[in-house]
Amino acid sequence: MVIETRLMALPVPVKNVTPVASRPKAKPAPVVQEAPAPEVAESPAPQAGTENVDTTEDVPATQEAEAVPQDAIPIAEDQPEVDKPKPPSYVDMDYDLSRGGDSGRIGVVHVLYNKQRDGSYKLRSETKAQGLAALFVSGELIQTSSGMVTEHGLQPAHFAYEFGNNSDKHQYADFDWASGQLTMHTSKGDKTVPLPGNAQDLLSFMYQYMFVPPLLEMQLSVTNGKKLSHYVYTFEGEESVNTGLGDLRSLHIVKKNGESEEKTELWLAIDHHYLPIKIRKTEKDGKSYEQLVTRLSTE
Repeated sequence: MVIETRLMALPVPVKNVTPVASRPKAKPAPVVQEAPAPEVAESPAPQAGTENVDTTEDVPATQEAEAVPQDAIPIAEDQPEVDKPKPPSYVDMDYDLSRGGDSGRIGVVHVLYNKQRDGSYKLRSETKAQGLAALFVSGELIQTSSGMVTEHGLQPAHFAYEFGNNSDKHQYADFDWASGQLTMHTSKGDKTVPLPGNAQDLLSFMYQYMFVPPLLEMQLSVTNGKKLSHYVYTFEGEESVNTGLGDLRSLHIVKKNGESEEKTELWLAIDHHYLPIKIRKTEKDGKSYEQLVTRLSTE
């Protein structure tokens, strides 16, 4: 009788293992889409000459630039807030005034802006003819604007346009923000129209860019004391302007009047609060006047 024996491995005891709860899959981080840049609105330019030339277009006084709703622009939660540049409370500027492409100076322009402690502001522009031009142009062109500085920028209350001692060439505008009325005064009488929320005067509008960068707001309702007009500017590009202060970087914006040669151009200093360092006014007949900054002081 044959007995067979076999060696067999004993089974390893299995421990009870509590299954680990499966982790939920991580949700992908939300993608923040960039909002399309709002269509640039556009704005106006001051007269560069010493004569009272009014070529702006009338539009309904209630017409205003369309605003892009703030909640329509998605913002990433971790995006840091960017502080807006602080506008100066004092601006003192001088310009040389020339005609067309002539290098000779026919006049000078002095502009002074002051913000008061109570939040009000005062603006004054004086244009004086010099040289041979003084023989043909008598008197000074003085423009003044006063009002309050708000969170949206300048809010004019009174504007005056006075050319020499001839009262027939004087124009004024009073802004009644409480009642929403704009009253304009000329030698021909008074005219009252509804006051748009974005209204400026012929002098205050160019300083408004200290508070609202030009490519964000390029449409304004502007009064010269005679009528209320809608200004629409286009962006021509970034350019270097040779001035008495050296070469200055600027944004070049233009307001055209239909198909004619008439237009107003502004060169706004990028490194100097978007102040106008060059202003050119071209008339319907092709004649132009140009202001070029020679001195600039801010505080």
